[in-house]
Amino acid sequence: MWGARTLSKGPHLYALSRDFLRLLPALHRQIVLLNLIGTIGTALQFTVPVLSARFIDVVIAKQAAHIGGRLSFLLAVSVGAIWVGVWEARLFSSIRERAALALQMKMFHKTQDMPHLRLLEYDSGHIASRLSADSAMALEILGPVCGLSKLLAAAIGGLIMLPRYSQTLGTCVIIALALHALVIIRLKKRTTLAFVKVSESTAAASKELYDSLTGLSTTKLFAAEARRKRRVYRSAVKRARSLLQARLLMIGASTAGQAIVLAISSGVTLWGSLYIVSGKLTLGGLVGLTTTLTCLLGPLNTGVQQVLGLQSAATGMRKVLEWIRSESESAPATPRPHSPGRARQAPRATARHGDLCLEDVTFSYPGRAPVLRSVNLNVSPGQVVLISGPSGSGKTTLVKLLPRLLRPTAGRIYFHGADLDDYDLRELRRQMAIVSQDTFLFSESIADNIRLGKPDATDSEVRRAAALANALEFIEQMPSGFQTMVGPHGAKLSGGQRQRIALARALLRPGGLLVLDEATTNLDQENEAAIYASLPSARQGKTTLIISHHWQRNYLPIDHHYVLERGQLQEHERISHIFPIEKAL
Repeated sequence: MWGARTLSKGPHLYALSRDFLRLLPALHRQIVLLNLIGTIGTALQFTVPVLSARFIDVVIAKQAAHIGGRLSFLLAVSVGAIWVGVWEARLFSSIRERAALALQMKMFHKTQDMPHLRLLEYDSGHIASRLSADSAMALEILGPVCGLSKLLAAAIGGLIMLPRYSQTLGTCVIIALALHALVIIRLKKRTTLAFVKVSESTAAASKELYDSLTGLSTTKLFAAEARRKRRVYRSAVKRARSLLQARLLMIGASTAGQAIVLAISSGVTLWGSLYIVSGKLTLGGLVGLTTTLTCLLGPLNTGVQQVLGLQSAATGMRKVLEWIRSESESAPATPRPHSPGRARQAPRATARHGDLCLEDVTFSYPGRAPVLRSVNLNVSPGQVVLISGPSGSGKTTLVKLLPRLLRPTAGRIYFHGADLDDYDLRELRRQMAIVSQDTFLFSESIADNIRLGKPDATDSEVRRAAALANALEFIEQMPSGFQTMVGPHGAKLSGGQRQRIALARALLRPGGLLVLDEATTNLDQENEAAIYASLPSARQGKTTLIISHHWQRNYLPIDHHYVLERGQLQEHERISHIFPIEKAL
């Protein structure tokens, strides 16, 4: 959690902003251009009071020969200042939208590249909050960065122009503005802590809302609506209170600033009127002085809001940088201990397609006892291997080690004769087709879900994969066939239908290894037997690993049968067929 202690020890705001802006290199030129445009616009705005003062003095002096020229020049500069302001606003909007898109895509890409164990620490609501709320907070830094030169130009213009009309009034205004800055500095720490609480409460509220929406059916089944409503309400109230506190601080700072600005404007008008009566200032000079003051106070008020917004931006930037800099799944593996007396083997040049070898593989989740203990397994190309065992014996963990979702705590895994750590991660996973017991379908069409592992598959290939998975019949009965939308998480399909589509997706995917992890648990025996009967033609020489605790219901001829129990793997007696297809049918 980000507390006050973390913030106090965090990097300086300049370093934080610098590191954050490095995530958006494509926008650096546009930011420089925007600052240049802002400087030009500010210069034009400060020119307007000078021209206005001279025009008024000419009119009062009845110098008709100069009125037309002065008025034309004043109008031209005013129109130029307005046009530059519009250009500046449009460019800033473009920069912000492009930055938001680029940042969210970087964070999403990083989320995809995070290690599986790291992602288990978060729920989907927390991750969604990081990608939306935290990135939006971080982008508040664009205001001060893009308006820095404009603010500096306004400050310099004020310091130069105010004393030009009246040394005394100019000095008083500068002192009042310095007091304004002190008020903002005093509120800085409190607003920082307030926005930290806003970020934390927003993430918690997103989590509760996401859990309640995704688990809506379960909530109804257990008549737990009141309990979920209370949890969502409490988290929403906590977020509302923290947001209200932060906004009240912002309003307080803004009100204090407006009070100071009003006092300055009123004081300048009053003193300027007395100066006119005493002959120390002309009417044109007073108009020029008040207009110059307006040109200064406008950017100053904007700068005040941006400075207060920096506290929100700092909180967002820290969280975004923490997310981006976290460990990557594709990073090189850290050295792992190997079993005593057995040196790490070099890739075997004689290994053929589909070879899988586990050597003394041990795995344990952080802070827990080992789930797998010195597992050894050698699967030759084209073989069918069955691994059975009770629930909780480590079967699914073993499957997750193969595509490197998890990495062994000790030992080595070889595929095609090479260590898994020597593979490019995406290339390794392209060579595997895995059907997990937790079937997930995207909210797309049936065809798109089947094509997930092979986007360029033809319609005939998709149809054949569906037939092999015994899914063709029910797909053709759908209103739109293969183009039928399955709904969120495949909610429009039954559990067995979802499982058969997931199986078709795996059978369509090219690769040397096919892993079926409880792939038919939601199917009846007739459908299960039909699927296994079609697998020999679908496998096409692939090495096949079947994970099941219902090993008596496996209808596919197997080469080896292993039993995994309490993290240890032992070979079962050799059986040519288990529960033959003829008996099932």
